[in-house]
Amino acid sequence: MNNFDSTFDYIARVLQKTARKAYEGYVISRLWHKINDPTVKLVPQQYVNRASNLYALTDVYFPQFKIHIEVNEPAHYKNNASIQKDRKRKAQIEKNTGHRVLEIDCRKKIELINGDIDRIVNFILEQKRELILKNQFIPWDEKENTGLFWRRKNTLDVDNDISLSTIEEICKVFNINPSKIKRGFQRTGGAILPANSDILVWWPAEKTRNGWTNCEKFDFSEIEEKNSDRVKSLEHYEEYINLNQRRIVFFKHKDILGIDKYKFVGIYVLNESKSRRRKSLYWKRKSKKMQINPFLIL
Repeated sequence: MNNFDSTFDYIARVLQKTARKAYEGYVISRLWHKINDPTVKLVPQQYVNRASNLYALTDVYFPQFKIHIEVNEPAHYKNNASIQKDRKRKAQIEKNTGHRVLEIDCRKKIELINGDIDRIVNFILEQKRELILKNQFIPWDEKENTGLFWRRKNTLDVDNDISLSTIEEICKVFNINPSKIKRGFQRTGGAILPANSDILVWWPAEKTRNGWTNCEKFDFSEIEEKNSDRVKSLEHYEEYINLNQRRIVFFKHKDILGIDKYKFVGIYVLNESKSRRRKSLYWKRKSKKMQINPFLIL
């Protein structure tokens, strides 16, 4: 019998990771234990677009309620410039996402900090009750880290923070035969979508593999595909430049907890003009959302 609890494992890793920052670790631990509800999902270090070329990593995010928590250590208030910078950052996040950003001021005495945390906990639980009454609350389910879960959902959306643990799980999303991705003892870098020969399910990695490097912008708006061997890189360029291929991309990286994951980052098309100009393949994101079967860009 397998008694492994993936939710427990995830939360334990989150608390271990955040404990390295004393104030942040205290606040996140108290938030989680006061909420005391395994159906509520907590995400540390959530990436957020602030403006066209700006991003932020918020300390804690509760995706079911679109609530971010910022743990402001005393250094955030060292001068007026720092205070104004934080205010601008908060305003940009709220405007660009429509989410709410709540702050914990860690200059206060512990009783007041605990009071602020308790008020946030009560607010989150009240948000949950309201969603339940509207029949809109979706409980956190660690099965969302499996391919079959998303295949049944039939929709992939970057905003849902979809990360899978293996290439086999990616194959399950699209009903791809895993034997098709093996090349001897190695694996191919992607697989053609069944019934859509112009669409590749691609799993590039942030680390160099066999000379192949996939240089992505931090917001994943673009990925460059090239090889350190210039001859191979040019041959690859010539093979794909006229194919008009679309790619569903799961980018392999280490997540905030240090675990290898394949993160869904969107649907990409070739930036043909840039690729021809530089004789290298540049893939630009066309959409963050798609329907799985039948394939449809949303």
